[in-house]
Parts: sequence; structure tokens; C-alpha cells
Amino acid sequence: MMVFAWWMACFCDAYASAYYRRKPVLDDGDYDIDFYTGDPIIAGSMDAHGRPLQSPREQLEVLGYYSAAHSLARTARNMSRQLWKPVTDAQGIPLEILSGFTLELSAWREKYLSTVGVPSNFKGEWDFVSAVSSCASDATYHVMWIILFNALDDFGVKEINDRTMEPNNLRIGEAKRKVLEEALHGALRISGLAQVLTTNGYLRLDPAVMHVSCIQAGTLLARLGNENVKACISGLEQYSHSYEEAGEQAAEMRRVYEAALAGEPQFSHMGAAVPTKTTVEGTTGGDQDMEMLNDRHMGWPR
Repeated sequence: MMVFAWWMACFCDAYASAYYRRKPVLDDGDYDIDFYTGDPIIAGSMDAHGRPLQSPREQLEVLGYYSAAHSLARTARNMSRQLWKPVTDAQGIPLEILSGFTLELSAWREKYLSTVGVPSNFKGEWDFVSAVSSCASDATYHVMWIILFNALDDFGVKEINDRTMEPNNLRIGEAKRKVLEEALHGALRISGLAQVLTTNGYLRLDPAVMHVSCIQAGTLLARLGNENVKACISGLEQYSHSYEEAGEQAAEMRRVYEAALAGEPQFSHMGAAVPTKTTVEGTTGGDQDMEMLNDRHMGWPR
């Protein structure tokens, strides 16, 4: 139990540092314990059917949760170390650092998302815990792109901000487009997941594991004037049954959305890269995966 608590604290510290723009308390070199949550099963132990028993570590590694969570936590910690410091605020994000984060997040998606995220096709019934856990893992990955986009909008790219050097405009443009596309896709994905969970009434019971994702995704969609923000607003309003501040956050999100529709500027360094409101409104709420989610309701009980 103590080892399990350690890993939860480790993950929470990493993700919270990215969410709330602070340095992480823990570093990669602060620990060397391996992934397991209990004493290993004695060799030769059998279950009731005469099959060899797996250790808790092996059971969890089959699910892939710890490996995926730890890999993403390390990326989140690295993002926090590089992004939330005065020199980045003053000078901008170096292109090599920005490109490195896009590669890290893309590699995580290829290796882990299909295992720990929402599956592409659903068989049987999903209970509350399975549904919320998969949606939370899925959303935690996608929100990292939104965090990176917000940092890029706030700080800009160092090579462009520094007028004493000649920037590689082609590479910088490609990096900006990549971050924008992934952030928009992530926001739409989270919006779709929030809509499904809200429809099933699950956010009334969820211990806030989708809360930050709803806020980050909904705020980006609101700033873009994208109507899919309404799913995040509805999700936060359902959250308000358990978390009073969620109602205020939903109201603020609606205000930002209305301001964007009225034409008030919402972006800084990424303003030129962001599509017009007309273009964004034409985007569907989360691609074919989300259409399937809405149609099937993931087979969950209502």
C-alpha cells in the first residue's frame, strides 16, 4: 500500500506541476524503486484452477497503466522544468525544446494511448470505474498538448522574439502548426469524452479526475469560439454538484466563449496561426471516434 501511495504522489506531483505552472517537487533522480504495489507472489503458487498466479506488479504491467503513467509524468515534469521559469517567460521557448516536446508526446501516443486510453471499439458493458479511468488517461495525454499550446501563445518562440538572430521560419511554422493541430484535436477529444460522461451522469460521482481536462479543453474551445465548448460547460455544471467552484468555472467559460463570438481578440503569439472563428466552427466535435462515442454511449449503463 505504501508503494502504491508513493506512485500516486509521484504522478500527481508531475501532472499538477504542468496544470498549475509550478516546478515539480520530485525529480527523476529522486527515486529508484520499481513498479509494483505489494509483495511478490511466492514462486509456484497456483490459483483455484491450478494456474500460476501473477504478482501484483505483473498484473498491472499487463494493463500497462504504470508504465504509461510514469512515461507521461516524466514528460510533464520535463515540460514544467523548461516552461515555468523566468527565462522562458522573458525570452520565449527555444525551438529545440518545443520540437523535443512534440516528439515526446507523439511517441507516447504511439506507444501507450491505444492501451490505456478509450478503446476504438467497445465490447460488452463498461462500469463507472472502467469508463472514468480510461477517459481520464485519454484526457491526461491530450491536455498536455493544450498546456504546450497555451505556453507557446503566452511566451512565443525564442528565436522569433530575439531579433538579434535569424529564425528558421519554416521549422518554427511547422512546429506551431503541429502544436495547434494537436491541441485542437485534444480539446475536441476531451469535449467528446466529457459529453459522454455527462450524458451518463458519471461526473456527479467522478473524483475530479476529468476536472482539469474539462477546464483546459473548454477554455481553448471557448477562446476559439468553437461551439463544442458547450459539452465542457455542461460537464463542469454537472461537476458543480460535488465541487462548487466548477459552476463558477462554467460561467467564466461561457463568458469567454461569448467574447470570442463577439470578436474580442483571444490570442497573443499564436494569433496568426489560429484559424478564424468561421473555420473553427466548421470543425466537428471530435472526429469519427467521438461520433461513435456519442452513438454508442460506450455501452455504459445510463
